[in-house]
Amino acid sequence: MVALSLPLWVTVLFSLLLAGGVPSLPATGLISCLGLLAQSGFPGSRQAGPGAFGGDSGEPALADASGMVTVEGTAVNICSGPVDAVCLDVEVAPFRMDLTETTAEQFSAWLKSGLEHEGKWRTFKDSDFCNLEAPGRERHPMNCLNQIAARAYCRAQGKRLPTRAEWMAAAGAADGRKYAWGDASPDCTVADFHGDEGRGCGKGTTVAVTALPAGRSPLGFFHMSGNVMEWTSTIARPPDDAGKAQVPDEENPRTKFYLMGGAFADSANTLELGYSCYDGAKDWTVSAGLRCAADAK
Repeated sequence: MVALSLPLWVTVLFSLLLAGGVPSLPATGLISCLGLLAQSGFPGSRQAGPGAFGGDSGEPALADASGMVTVEGTAVNICSGPVDAVCLDVEVAPFRMDLTETTAEQFSAWLKSGLEHEGKWRTFKDSDFCNLEAPGRERHPMNCLNQIAARAYCRAQGKRLPTRAEWMAAAGAADGRKYAWGDASPDCTVADFHGDEGRGCGKGTTVAVTALPAGRSPLGFFHMSGNVMEWTSTIARPPDDAGKAQVPDEENPRTKFYLMGGAFADSANTLELGYSCYDGAKDWTVSAGLRCAADAK
């Protein structure tokens, strides 16, 4: 069953009104979200084989010296829509992905490294919700950046952004689970989201990238549901303003890319692994962050 939802920006603004006011969110940060855009665990989708998630013991896998975890090959069931609502099993080759979201501290180090960088990002001076340069939030996820900047950061590390299918495989979607931690309804012990306590579980912000270990995915990845949404390299194909399907072009700044995982300012339904959003490569939002991937060694 596919649950349709309001666009994320409607949910966020309504929630913030209830919480006591709307902060100065960026005009470009209005992300389009539909529960239909990605779905896992459809009838007939293949299940992960024994040991696919951290060995036969079921214990989370350990990260390597570079902070990455290897994800074995599997298949996830993904629906593309609403333009072409077709569900397909997508084969995912073995790959590696960072155990945690990229931190504001790591992104800052890149900016100060002298290496070439591109894209757009914002700091705490621009919005209280942005973690870059926010006192005490160095180990929180980098947010308030666009897909071009996320892509450039990962490339500078010798890595890349994950595809949507890779992201879902790392989150555990191959076994049909609803959330990264399983099927139990979310609360603030497993995810940072806009719940009954308000955005950020009442804190109003993200949390450190290694906080809430009870919410890890089967392979041990932190915050695959909540904290910040994560940019992927997969192009979305919603209709343009004239109602025409986009021509995929990764280098076109108007091209839209999927984001996955829900965020601190988002409602509980966005935490489901079958929920995704999309935004233009040049657009940024307080909810958007990143996590890098790489091919298997």
